[in-house]
Amino acid sequence: MQSQLWQPLSAYPLQPQLAETGIGFVEGAGPQQPGYNEYHSLFTQDGVYGAVNGFGGSDGTWADDLVGSFLAGPIAVSLGQYHFESDGWRENADQEQDIYAGLIQWEISPNVKVQFEHRRLNWYSGYLAPELADRPESSRSRELNRDVDRLAITSKSENAFSWLISVQEVSNESEELDFYLDPDPYILKDDVRVYEFQGVTRIHKGRLTFGALFSSDDFVERFNERLFEDLGAGASFEVINEDSKVGSIETQSVYGYYHFDLMESVDIDFSLAYFDEVVEGDVRAFQSERFSSLFFSSYTEAENRFKVPDNRNYWLPKLGVTYHFDNSSNLRVVAFKSVSSYSSYVQTVEPVTFSGVSQLYDSDASGTVSTNYVLRYDQRGGIYKYGMSVMQRHMESPAERLDEYVDIETIENNINVYVSTRIKDSISVSVSGLWVESKFRDGDDFNLGYDRISRYQIPIKIGLFDRKAVSVFLEQVYYKQKLEVPSDSDQLEESTWITNVDARYKIEGFDSFVNFGVKNILNEEQEFLGWTDSFFAFYPARQWFVGFSVNL
Repeated sequence: MQSQLWQPLSAYPLQPQLAETGIGFVEGAGPQQPGYNEYHSLFTQDGVYGAVNGFGGSDGTWADDLVGSFLAGPIAVSLGQYHFESDGWRENADQEQDIYAGLIQWEISPNVKVQFEHRRLNWYSGYLAPELADRPESSRSRELNRDVDRLAITSKSENAFSWLISVQEVSNESEELDFYLDPDPYILKDDVRVYEFQGVTRIHKGRLTFGALFSSDDFVERFNERLFEDLGAGASFEVINEDSKVGSIETQSVYGYYHFDLMESVDIDFSLAYFDEVVEGDVRAFQSERFSSLFFSSYTEAENRFKVPDNRNYWLPKLGVTYHFDNSSNLRVVAFKSVSSYSSYVQTVEPVTFSGVSQLYDSDASGTVSTNYVLRYDQRGGIYKYGMSVMQRHMESPAERLDEYVDIETIENNINVYVSTRIKDSISVSVSGLWVESKFRDGDDFNLGYDRISRYQIPIKIGLFDRKAVSVFLEQVYYKQKLEVPSDSDQLEESTWITNVDARYKIEGFDSFVNFGVKNILNEEQEFLGWTDSFFAFYPARQWFVGFSVNL
């Protein structure tokens, strides 16, 4: 969101799905992977612009996005629509998404601009997490509706102080449905207001970015469950659980980021932030039990009311050092502490990267506090590009237990190695290796009941190009996962190879293309974890697809 607020007056339409996070279920693949188009305001002229993208595949999968915009002097307007639906690869894996977005920009003066944006997300989905454990949620589906309104004003100067003010209102409603439970088990409604300020200025040889945020989230959370069992001979047993929580979340934070060149070959990044969040909730827990038979019946009920307060505040220091060996290679050493808000789906203008490393992770549960250490080397010059990164994360994620919050401790180790090259202009080859290990304090519902989860990926990709319009990509990926149970010496260990083929034809004279191919050619149906238990490493079925993109 930060880049959208600071960008110059834009006429090129942006796909509406770019503003959403966590709407995919397979990492880095599939029709929900958006296409990015380079943009520079220097070449923008008054007029009408548009783009149409489409996708169709097996399992009843299809998607489209239609975006259009126009630029007329100091006014730019952009409208977009995105739709995705699929029947899924198994029962209760269907989903349907609709995203609508509108953006109005008014350039009051060469340095001052006002923006207003409205977004709407409607998403129905079955159970899309991997079925690696006997989880009661596997019979559930979810319906999510979210509306976002944002008003912002920016004042930008190349040589002086620049600033922006942003105000957001978010209305979010999430409802879980269940095939076997009546009534629907879970409903969450919340209304969020976010107020932000950010300033950017130059001090000596460096750049200072600083800002402040205040947000207020009023929420209502309800859980209902009815269990009924026919015991035969006219007897039955019924249990009803009704839990509700009404409360608010208030978040305040201030931050500062400073980047400067210590010497010609060394860059320093330093940041310090203060984060304070207060959660207040009034909880009502009710349970009733009824036994009925031909001879007698009984009924008991119990109700408990209490408060669930949670006040947390942190200092979040960050330090990054980058050493440039030359113009094409560098070494980064980064250490930082970060925290995700309970209202984690609300986007802010605080920088998402620090010293070239992402400091926000969609995989983190709401409220997660993490301490992160990164060592990274990249070589981007010449015909070979290669590098390696090593990261360790220490995380504490809050989980609600009765009338208190407890922290689930996780240590995550991550190693990523890559190398790629291009042979003349007709062949490209890339090989990489990824390893992620998550070690939990103990097994519970938070981590699928496992004590340690290890995931491996080795993608090998070959690209074939002609000098005109055709390109073909062949990919072979090795996947392996190991899941260890704390109470059992045995462990679940599985591995497989996945083959993907993708061909693309560029239409000459137009900024357009068509592509087609097949993923998971050998139809591997085992569900492998991605980097969290909410995402798949690959689509667990053979998937044929064809797509197109047309820019007008």
